Amino acid sequence: MKPQLVRHSNQALKRYMADMSLSADDLTRLTKIAESKIHKALNGENVLRLSQLEKIAKVLFVPTVYLTTDHFIFQRDSPQVIEHRNQEDISENEYRYRALIEEFSQVRQSYISVKEAMDEELEKFDLKLSGDINNAESDAKTIIDYFGFHSFQKKIKIMMTIIILGGNWLRIKRYWLLIKGQKNLALMVCACTMKPYQ
Repeated sequence: MKPQLVRHSNQALKRYMADMSLSADDLTRLTKIAESKIHKALNGENVLRLSQLEKIAKVLFVPTVYLTTDHFIFQRDSPQVIEHRNQEDISENEYRYRALIEEFSQVRQSYISVKEAMDEELEKFDLKLSGDINNAESDAKTIIDYFGFHSFQKKIKIMMTIIILGGNWLRIKRYWLLIKGQKNLALMVCACTMKPYQ
């Protein structure tokens, strides 16, 4: 039986790839779709199955429907990121950096939706960290105290997304390793505001 192919917009595909700083080779690697098929899709040929289009949409952080037309543009709800380091060149990890911001945006939007559904006010998020890699243990303790993880009475798994804006991957990993060791606590890579680098 011949696979059912779906129509897509090559202009939309190019636009969202540019948004996420992805090349055709990168998209091939992340989606495990043949490179020749990606190139054909970029040239406007209908060569993708629905499951493949969904994989691409997931990597590009857009709803699948926006890849089928270029009449509507998906407006990303991404926060403005202020880079406090004196390093402008993040091209080596630019996709990972943008993907992390998009994941945070999705988690934030889900949290806001839940709060609105429960008719609860959003509280001000005022957690401050030092941002000093040599002081990571103290920052990890600050996170634990801020969220009250020691006060839980029963075993509980906590999942949260904390992006350390202005941080780097090494620092995020270090916080993860330090916090993961706390009793009855499971944290995933995560967002807290950090003081700018001095």
